[in-house]
Amino acid sequence: DSLPFQKGPRLLEIDGKLLASIEAVIQASTETLKEVQSALGRLLELKNKHAAETEEVRNKLSAVELELHEIDHEGEVQNVQYFDVPWRFFHYPRAEIKLSSRHLTFTTSVIDTSGYSKEYVQVQSETVTPLEGGLSLVEMELVTPHVFTSMSGKVVVASKSLDVFTDRIHDLKEQHRQLADIMDKQLEAQKLEEKHLNMRQEEEHSTMRRHKIASEMRDFI
Repeated sequence: DSLPFQKGPRLLEIDGKLLASIEAVIQASTETLKEVQSALGRLLELKNKHAAETEEVRNKLSAVELELHEIDHEGEVQNVQYFDVPWRFFHYPRAEIKLSSRHLTFTTSVIDTSGYSKEYVQVQSETVTPLEGGLSLVEMELVTPHVFTSMSGKVVVASKSLDVFTDRIHDLKEQHRQLADIMDKQLEAQKLEEKHLNMRQEEEHSTMRRHKIASEMRDFI
């Protein structure tokens, strides 16, 4: 706190100039620090905004991928009609079936669930009538040619999922392409934002160090 000698006018003049220079550094670093911290605040706000937007796009992408997974395959999409006819004393059990297909290309299956050791259900007649939109109406008459025999089961008209949902799959793939493109651009922008943020943070630390050193020098003088 005290010197072993008195400062002369020349030394005091030097101290005054040094203090003025240090004060200028402190003032400049204080202003710079305000600007840097303000810029950091804006960058962080922008980063958070873009992160939220990217997460929203990522969620949309996931939803599109999930729907594509559910329909873009060769598994069957079915229309099903069940029949259950009790046994008769003097007549064969019969059932009339009417089912529309889901696509131009389809297969028809009759599945006997009566529970006997043999399958007795027979197709007595079957007609296929074209409908609008490339679909078809399947009409069947089923019979079990045995008395005292019940008849139950189902008729399945099936098409491949990727055939049934062709238009939807096309639309989803286009959505996926557009969303993936948006995602790539957003991630690239976020990389640049992260780079700028790191530069600003380094500038903040450097400015704070200059301010601290200048303040300590001023206090020492």
